[in-house]
Amino acid sequence: RTIYGTFHVTYEFREGGIGICDNPSSRLVSCPDPGTPFEAVNERFRMRYGYCKYLTSSFDADQLNQCLGSWSTPDGNIITAIANERVGSERWYDKFRCMLTRQDQPQWFAKSLFAECSSLSSPTDGPEKIIISPVIPEEPVASCFFPSNLTGQWINTANVNARVLINATHIHETAKVNNRGWLRETYYVCQQTSRSQYLVKAVTKGECFSYYICFDFKDRHHNILRYRKSKSFMANLYKLFPNRDPFYEVCSWTSFGGDTNWKYQLFVLDPPAPIECPFTGMWTFKQVGQPSSLIQTRIRGGVTPRPRDHGWYITCDPRYMVSQWTICGDQTKSMFADREYCRQLDPYGTPIGVYEQPDYIYQCAGYWREDSRSMMVTYDRDDPYINYKCWVYERRDLTTITLSRSAGSACGFNQTSESYRPEDGADLAVTLLESERIHKMLTSTRQLMFLFLVIFSEQTVKSQLRCTFDRPILGEYYSYENGLETHTSFKDNGDIDILYYRRQSGLGATASIITILDNHALGECINLEWRENPFDHSSKHHFQLIYRDKEKSCYQCFQIYNRTRNILQTRKSECNEITSIVTNQMNYQELCASINQEAEFDTLFSKTYSAEECRATIYGTYHFTYEFREGGIGICDNPISRLVSCPDPGTPFEAVNERFWMTYGYCRDLVSSIDAQPLYQCLGYWINEKGDVFTGIANERVGSERWYDKFRCMLTRQDQPQWFAKSLFAECSRLYSPTDGPEKVIISPIIPEVPTPTCFFPDNFTGEWVNTANVNARTIINATHIHEISQVNNRGWLRETYYVCQQISRQQYLVKTVTKGECFSYYICFDFKDRHHNILRYRKSKSFMSNVYDDLSKRDPLYEVCSWTSFGNDANWKYQVFVLDPPAPVECPFTGMWTFKQVGQPNSLIQTRIRGGITPRPRDHGWYITCDPKYMVSQWTICGDQTKAMLADREYCRQLDPYGTPIGVYEQPDYIYQCAGYWREDSRSYLITYDRDDPYINFKCWVYERFDLFKIYLSRSAGSFCGFNQTSESYRAEDGADLRIELDEAERIHDDCPIRYDDGRNPWQVIDEFLFYYASSSTMVPSLLFCVFLTLLTLNMF
Repeated sequence: RTIYGTFHVTYEFREGGIGICDNPSSRLVSCPDPGTPFEAVNERFRMRYGYCKYLTSSFDADQLNQCLGSWSTPDGNIITAIANERVGSERWYDKFRCMLTRQDQPQWFAKSLFAECSSLSSPTDGPEKIIISPVIPEEPVASCFFPSNLTGQWINTANVNARVLINATHIHETAKVNNRGWLRETYYVCQQTSRSQYLVKAVTKGECFSYYICFDFKDRHHNILRYRKSKSFMANLYKLFPNRDPFYEVCSWTSFGGDTNWKYQLFVLDPPAPIECPFTGMWTFKQVGQPSSLIQTRIRGGVTPRPRDHGWYITCDPRYMVSQWTICGDQTKSMFADREYCRQLDPYGTPIGVYEQPDYIYQCAGYWREDSRSMMVTYDRDDPYINYKCWVYERRDLTTITLSRSAGSACGFNQTSESYRPEDGADLAVTLLESERIHKMLTSTRQLMFLFLVIFSEQTVKSQLRCTFDRPILGEYYSYENGLETHTSFKDNGDIDILYYRRQSGLGATASIITILDNHALGECINLEWRENPFDHSSKHHFQLIYRDKEKSCYQCFQIYNRTRNILQTRKSECNEITSIVTNQMNYQELCASINQEAEFDTLFSKTYSAEECRATIYGTYHFTYEFREGGIGICDNPISRLVSCPDPGTPFEAVNERFWMTYGYCRDLVSSIDAQPLYQCLGYWINEKGDVFTGIANERVGSERWYDKFRCMLTRQDQPQWFAKSLFAECSRLYSPTDGPEKVIISPIIPEVPTPTCFFPDNFTGEWVNTANVNARTIINATHIHEISQVNNRGWLRETYYVCQQISRQQYLVKTVTKGECFSYYICFDFKDRHHNILRYRKSKSFMSNVYDDLSKRDPLYEVCSWTSFGNDANWKYQVFVLDPPAPVECPFTGMWTFKQVGQPNSLIQTRIRGGITPRPRDHGWYITCDPKYMVSQWTICGDQTKAMLADREYCRQLDPYGTPIGVYEQPDYIYQCAGYWREDSRSYLITYDRDDPYINFKCWVYERFDLFKIYLSRSAGSFCGFNQTSESYRAEDGADLRIELDEAERIHDDCPIRYDDGRNPWQVIDEFLFYYASSSTMVPSLLFCVFLTLLTLNMF
């Protein structure tokens, strides 16, 4: 219950020398001896203390402790009593100890120094503090190799939380464990192989023993690696009986279990490379399944229904609206599912649906046939939970296909092509009906093509004397090393050809740069291994290559870091002629250990590169300043300098933002400034352990004959995106930080265009507002512009958006929106309600790209953008709210003197406080001390001359002092909620208040309701915006609320605090300085009934 397994230990004593002793030999081993009865397992553990010579409190000891039992305390601590078996009964004082840990903190222990437990407060507070970290019980030696095509990073579809890394000799599985404070790491080390079976020794960090397991692999196909896994056999049994053959026993067919419904388990390459799908065509589909698993209309990666690109969808005839499934044309590596696809033609003869993105894109990763069922694995990068899905598919007839999608990422044992129930392991069944139309470009040889694969061939793995190259190393590369242009070729047969050229100027002033061959090295690969330490940053994982120079007969170690599919970085050792690989293979490690780990990298750029996404480094429209380190110190800030990283309209989604261009403006006072416009293509990016983001780029306007000028490297940081350092050559070694490099660039976002206003907003819109749905945004409105400034967490600047008035129709305002740092302008429609109090309510439509209307001048943007369909079809929509900041106080919608009860989140309750402070409020004099508890109430008041704020006092003393005054009047209230505005919407009354003393959110939204003559309920929002489901009785977070208040009328004689209630039906009604429907104490206005009463009374007297 307390400890089990093998661990490394660091320890520290509270007294006798402050410091943590971290000796590599320190161990905690809590493991049973082989053959121990089950009921006696793990009754004792051994602790080996290693000595640290710089700490006087450390010592060298080996304790054997026996567990005496454990118990849990109310606060979750687990206390275990132990007895040291190596201390005799004559020394009881040294024999017994106590240990304290927690189930949620199993890596920390506190241990007492005496036979007592009172000194242990927490796992990190005790006389002796211990931190354990799991280690493997032994380090197996590899004695065979896995096939080269098994190498890579995989995911097990049966456990999507586990990542599997396979190299030549090891399978490293890392899985998340919920009940541990660390990951569960298991290593499978190759021991013996026969045909497709591999006997491995499995060791797990934090476990006690090693085991033999047998993997039965099928040959890899596509991105799929199928396997069976045997039962586990303890390895020490075969040490005791050396005549027993573990391979014969562990890999026998009986060790794989007797389940007749067994299936191969799957490893899928992560991420997978797209492959051709097993069938193609254009289909309509019907679906049945779990409600939350059906294919719905959506924006991929978003939560709202997708916008339409133009207004033709509004008039789409329902008979042309279909659910469409397509795998055709040049996109046969993915399945596209669209829940609502409009086949009606627009005025140009194009189906309206082609202007939209599909709802789901399932990228095909692999397929096979097993147990008379055809199965397929797909990859959906937009799924926030499970990216991989397994499908069972079957062709019913020439025009019908049925598919069943798994609930998780592995197909169920009983799943068929028609399954959709959870008990079968499925959640969706889809029926495809062929619906190709005339003129659709579907090749007849690929239409309805099915590939059913049965793999019979088996290969025997043989060790090789030399290695061969495959991706990502295979190819030809250019680099700039030690002042020489270097051309490196890694050939598939293992040869490495390296040409070094020296740059030299030609004769004469007009002569161009020429290159002269300086050296030619031809060698071969002797050994290639993948090196990975799970405790190191991923940027330090690399290939280790042993290179033999054929001419010099010396050996060299290469460390090759695969940064992107286009870029490699290398470090090299010296070419050592003494090292003999034939006579002493252990010199591999010595040769590679001679590489200086602080040395700069040589960066190799692929000559046959393919562009990659730039968005992680740069996206949008920017002005920039630049400065060169050499050739003239000074920053060139020309207004025409631009950096634009934007896709062209209509660019395929997978090719978005693969390049950007920079316009360098010339500064005549700086000799180093230039006038140029390079067009760069991104070659990929990588992040080092310091958080620096490196990006390789290639200038498209430089030909392949000028490699020296073509490739460059850029450096920035995710927390400093406005600074760049850029190299002048094809290397990255001179980039030290975003502000330290040969060329320094500082970017600042600008708007892509400057719209011209053509209409005006009402005068009472002018001012500075805050959006209650986003309190981090400030909105400034003038006659023609709405300027919104919001804080963005992942940028180094603010996000500024301008909404420029274009057209008006009743309460609807068509605006053109431009955002600093974005690529395009959009049309948006605001639907405003008339302003009341400090409140401006509005609805906001979906966005429409403005360049669509620039190309088609006859289309009216006001008609399409401001149509009711562009505001969405959510039945629970509400108006959004702008509140004037700071607001002018207004009369509250209800008044009176009340006592209140509250229920809500513990940290949201109304507490006694000093406003703006953190301590309980002081009393002005001692009468409070003797306040009778029956006079202590929670009071809520809106009365007298303070009817523009709600005053809440958690502890108000109504007892009278010797002068006849309630003691509570001498104190300030705990909370003052200033009323900013109220209204009624969807049969609910809303109120916005302003609390200037709140350190986090000044604005709060309340839903209030009068239940009877003397009772009012209020619900306060958790943020500043009322939730869609919030009512006057809400207080739970799922409703968007955190507090519910129940007010009971408590006006006493002489309080002069009557009730007035306004439910907000007409928020534009003017209340003139809080005129009640009754007379105030200062001004008596006699009513007609009162005059009649006085007249009758006078007549009776006479």
